[in-house]
Amino acid sequence: MAEVEDNPVQRGGSGSFINRILGGRYEAMETLGQGPLLAAYRARDRQQNRIVTVKTLLPAFAHRPEVLESLRIGLGQTLSLSHPNITRTFDVGKDESSDTLFLVEEFVRGIDLKERIRRAAPFQLTAATETAISVAEGLEFAHSRNVAHGDVRPQNIRMAPEGQVKLTNFGIAPAQCQAIAGDAVQWRRVADYHAPEIGVNSAPTASADLYALGVVLFEMLTGETPYPADDPAEIARRRMQEPVPSPRSVNAAVPTALDGITRKALSKTPEERYATATELLRDLRQVRDALRFGKSLSWSPLTDETRTEAAVRVVAPPRAFEAEDEDLTVVQRPASASKNQGSTLPPPVTAPPPSRIETIETVSRSATPVDAITVAKAGKGDDRIAEKKESENLTSAPSSGGGRWLTALIWTAALGFVCALCFLAFIILQFLKPTSDVVVPNLVGKPLAEAQNIATQTRFNLAIVDKQYRDAEPEGVIYQMGTTPGRHIKEGRDVQIWVSKGPRLVEIPDLIGMDFEKARKKLESVGLRLGDYKGEYDYSSAKGTVIRQKPSSGENAARGARIDLTISKGEEPTPTPEPIPTPDMSTPAPETTPSANLTGESDSAKTRTFDITYPPNGPLTNEGAPHQIRIDVIDDRGANTVYNELKPAGSTVKFRAEAVGKKVSIKLYDNDDLKAEVNK
Repeated sequence: MAEVEDNPVQRGGSGSFINRILGGRYEAMETLGQGPLLAAYRARDRQQNRIVTVKTLLPAFAHRPEVLESLRIGLGQTLSLSHPNITRTFDVGKDESSDTLFLVEEFVRGIDLKERIRRAAPFQLTAATETAISVAEGLEFAHSRNVAHGDVRPQNIRMAPEGQVKLTNFGIAPAQCQAIAGDAVQWRRVADYHAPEIGVNSAPTASADLYALGVVLFEMLTGETPYPADDPAEIARRRMQEPVPSPRSVNAAVPTALDGITRKALSKTPEERYATATELLRDLRQVRDALRFGKSLSWSPLTDETRTEAAVRVVAPPRAFEAEDEDLTVVQRPASASKNQGSTLPPPVTAPPPSRIETIETVSRSATPVDAITVAKAGKGDDRIAEKKESENLTSAPSSGGGRWLTALIWTAALGFVCALCFLAFIILQFLKPTSDVVVPNLVGKPLAEAQNIATQTRFNLAIVDKQYRDAEPEGVIYQMGTTPGRHIKEGRDVQIWVSKGPRLVEIPDLIGMDFEKARKKLESVGLRLGDYKGEYDYSSAKGTVIRQKPSSGENAARGARIDLTISKGEEPTPTPEPIPTPDMSTPAPETTPSANLTGESDSAKTRTFDITYPPNGPLTNEGAPHQIRIDVIDDRGANTVYNELKPAGSTVKFRAEAVGKKVSIKLYDNDDLKAEVNK
């Protein structure tokens, strides 16, 4: 629904279509507001007999072909969007009598999110999270069909009294940017929500939509925008030059998780933001679950410290040894002499050459075990020492029998030494054996079978940590990972995953014949929610009772699902309006004592007051269903709705209406039924 401007008549006269029929079908009854490009009306679809919102192009842009062409292309994409969090577009056409382009949307009662922020920000954490999830779900659906919004801001998010959140004005962003280019006043209204990379004539992108949603989330949590300024150029400068602000620094009640989600969405480049609305939804839903069940919110998507796998323990390798050239000299490498300083891994060991083994064999035949080892440890420069040892041992050699035993022992010691060196070299080489790294893909949102195929092809293992019922994910879908996507791990490592068991299903109860309030309580008692409801005349059912429900009773639905109801309005009245039940619309105040005098020049300029009481003989009937009461005043200023409230059964409406001029018409509607009319 178009947002309300301070001066709705400026730039095209938004009241010019009241009481006119557009396209031979849509009767404009009430002005709802005006945005930079379109004016919005509450209207009646005469063919479908339903209330709709009609938006018309402002006359100032009716003869700009580039704006018309962009608007036609953009609106053509919106007809395919059907989602609970997106206002449905029913029709796009052109009124022949006025040559005006218009579109028709579903009518959503309530206020826009900008007004809700003005009244209640900073929001409670649950309310801010739920609202962001609803908008993100609508964006996820649109982006999956290659449709970006381009103008996500609180003025384009409707908040229905029943709790529904609807994203509106899909398809108008390109035309709107062309229309307001160069108009600093109008550009100021959208500048806060534009991503840094988006220019005046840039096409809408999914990443820019997620940035804008980050601004909306920041505003709900703090009551202000990230880069407040009066001038669009100053907003752009601050957005480019200043660091991304933290909502937690403005509102200390914001937990680390929501702070991180908001800042990631507000990152200055698309590469640093969430890649898709699905990824953003994953984190927002985790926050929602944490708020529901008292879980920790100390994690952040900017660091992901608490959600990644435990750090890998590094085991110290064996001591490094080196065998040099032709010698069997074994030298322990000191830390200060390492060839690869800073490396934690030692170089491989080179096995001793055969020639050197022969030397050991020759010497060991006549040497003691100690002397044989001494020879093995000698370097090239110590050959004389080895020869001296050999001559000394030969001089004192024992008898031939004892020599054979000594030779056997020396052989055993030498072979054992060589085997020890080979084993040590094998262990070190195994430790240093290179292993291939693999990159962990994003498995969140994928079915388990598909993820297993990916794991097999990528050469890592899946380890299921837990399976839980999840309202948002179907059965068998991965909703969380223990390893951050994009991280490098060794082949064959485990990647922890959490798998959804699907939503808890409940049986939809039979609500037919119940009054409205009992039906609502029945839905809440089984874990379901009230969806859309509308009135319909039915002569066979008592007024205020349920005559249809969707889905039907007996079907299974996920907990939290919405059930739409059709409520009986009783027997349809005759076409002739009922006699006025004389709601106490008292006689206008004496004209000699007007409550206000606008001009003081003629009687037609006097303000007249009317006191209205409805119903005149007691409260509204206690039939369960609420009453939407609307009072329209038509006077010298035109047609205006001066009262429009949803009143519960058992209450009474008391209101003082003001009108200007001698000829005044006042109409009172109850659930869109004309109940009283006064012409004075």
